[in-house]
Amino acid sequence: MSLARPKTSSGVLPNPSTLTTYEMEETAMRAPGWAGIVTWAVLTLGSLSYPEIALAQLRSAFGQRGTSNSSEMAPGFGGTRGNGALPMPGPSPFVDGMERQGQGRRLQREFDAPNGPRRSFNNANPSNLNSGQPYQAADGTWYYPDGRPNMTAAPRPGANAGQPYQNAGQPYQAGDGNWYYPDGRPYIASTAQPAANAAQPYLAVDGNWYYPDGRPYTAATAQPAANAGQPYQAGDGNWYYPDGRPYTTTTAAQPAAPTSTAAATPSPSTVPETATPAANVIPDLERPVAVANNVVRTRLPAARSTVREELAQELSRSLEEGIDRMESSLRAALFSEADEAAFVGIYKRSFTEDTPQFRLARKNIKYLDADELRQGLIIDQVVDAGAQVYPAKLELSAKFGTFKREVLGGRSSAEFDQAAKGLLKTYERIARSPEFTDMSVPDPDQVRAEVSGLRCSFEVRHKLAETREAAAGSMVTMDKRFWIVSYPGLPKDTVHAIDPQVCLCGTGTGTIGARDAGLLDLGVPLLNRVVSPLPEIPRPSAPSGAVVYNSKTSPATVHYVTDGASYELKPGQSRTHQVTANSRITYDRGGTLGNITYQLSAGTYRFSIEDRTWQLTKPSFSVVIDNSANGCDFQCDIDGQPRVIPARKTLEVASNYPISIRFDREEGQSAACKLIDETPRVTIGVAPGSAALDLFPGSSQELCIRPVASDAIASLPQPELATPARVGRQPVLPTVEDLQ
Repeated sequence: MSLARPKTSSGVLPNPSTLTTYEMEETAMRAPGWAGIVTWAVLTLGSLSYPEIALAQLRSAFGQRGTSNSSEMAPGFGGTRGNGALPMPGPSPFVDGMERQGQGRRLQREFDAPNGPRRSFNNANPSNLNSGQPYQAADGTWYYPDGRPNMTAAPRPGANAGQPYQNAGQPYQAGDGNWYYPDGRPYIASTAQPAANAAQPYLAVDGNWYYPDGRPYTAATAQPAANAGQPYQAGDGNWYYPDGRPYTTTTAAQPAAPTSTAAATPSPSTVPETATPAANVIPDLERPVAVANNVVRTRLPAARSTVREELAQELSRSLEEGIDRMESSLRAALFSEADEAAFVGIYKRSFTEDTPQFRLARKNIKYLDADELRQGLIIDQVVDAGAQVYPAKLELSAKFGTFKREVLGGRSSAEFDQAAKGLLKTYERIARSPEFTDMSVPDPDQVRAEVSGLRCSFEVRHKLAETREAAAGSMVTMDKRFWIVSYPGLPKDTVHAIDPQVCLCGTGTGTIGARDAGLLDLGVPLLNRVVSPLPEIPRPSAPSGAVVYNSKTSPATVHYVTDGASYELKPGQSRTHQVTANSRITYDRGGTLGNITYQLSAGTYRFSIEDRTWQLTKPSFSVVIDNSANGCDFQCDIDGQPRVIPARKTLEVASNYPISIRFDREEGQSAACKLIDETPRVTIGVAPGSAALDLFPGSSQELCIRPVASDAIASLPQPELATPARVGRQPVLPTVEDLQ
């Protein structure tokens, strides 16, 4: 029997919200029908078979408050737990003041403080509840929507007191994205009270780590906390490092979960100590050592602009002083005022001052016309023996005057050379004439040298005015021939370049001067022919142990055994072995001679064929490094030790190993490395067409253009390497030294 729903006066069914109390009670007490009977049967069978699952079904269908974020299915229902489960028809008792609802009627929500809103009759989740909040189930216990029991130390008023749970009071992030305390209060970072282990990250339900204030925890941005790096126990009961990595140990038992909620971080006594790694050893690796720079005067640093300006002024002053000195030295050969008075006196003997002959002679003197003056003496028949010297002096004065003008104000090298040529030709002729035999005049070679010096200064001044200034700090490559200016404005032995044809050599004192020169005048050790330098090698390691090598002249490969291991060496190859007190070397001498064994110690051993037999010898090495043709010191590293060979000197070096020499060839180039084994003497020089230093086999007397007698300096013997002390009983074996 069914009851018909009464209609309003307008014939429309009333809204469910307007149902009377009688109608709702009538609906609630309606018989459950076949659907309800089947549902109760399923629950009964499930509870008998799986009690725990049945309890979860009951919580899902009847007792859950709030929306569940779990995606698992509730057994026996077609939807996710707590969201979309089938409603239970018929009357059913509910706790927390939920009243009975009738079928077909809209559910009403009542408020019963302090337990919050009552949930609807069916299992659909109300949208207005904060998802993720704990709820009180029918059994009186509080649960989270995912089924975990909520055991707070201080439950809400009116709720059943549960047991304390881990991290009690810690806020958590609910499904709606907001943070709440376990008792349902919203969490606000600015007003939250500090909890135990404040600022410690924890693992939330969604699998991510968060700080208590809601910030996501990442290892890259986490600030170091107290006991940084120490593991701690999270709310899920597992141990983690602060960066989120799970903590596991194979040497210590997992500590028990602390029962107190006062501090989530375990005490130091309960935290397993992390293993300390053993100390790593950093080997003493060999560091590259820079080689000192060598001075090679094929390339010179450019002079500064201030030096150029001062040089221009000094050159002009030097030219003036030079021409004055030359004029002073030629004074006896030049036509002077005294010579003019004497010549006029000779003419007055035959002519008066108002005669044409006398006036013409005065005119020729004024204009330095020596040819006309000489011709007038012949025409006027002046037979005075002393009169013939004056036309010669007048001619020399005319040539010197022209040369002087070119030196002081000339701008062309060609005009300078023409004036200098005329002066020298005239002077050489008159200096050898009988009229000048008794005069104190300089030698023609002296005059030629003075003219050459003035020409160099003139050319330097001319170059300085024409060439552009080189960039500051740049290097200038010099030509084969150039002018060297002795310049007191620079410190002694300081050399700078104006351009490839002019360089300055500092003197510190004295006067400025210039001369024609070449690279040899700068001390460059130029070779007289093309010679192959010593071959380049990689930088060798410091010599130690026993170095065994096969001579370059050996015709075949040699085989030997050292400390039980077999080796072979092709001609020119070598191998280094570490030696002990028991080290020995064995090899076959060839033919029917059989094997021979020697005691092996530190040093160098050489295989070679002598008298149709393989011989093993222990040579020593020595070489003379010849720097006698070089005007500069030679700086190098010999077997890793810095050495300086002074200019014009040689150095002898001896060692038990082949000698390695590293040196700087030229500024801007990489260091060169040479290995000297069978070369008795090497020369430091510059090959034709090159601008860098190198080592060449031979002596400077044989190889250099301008060999210089050298003075040897003290030799540099290498210290003897100590042989390892023998311990215990030793076999009696001959050494190479014994046979030698």
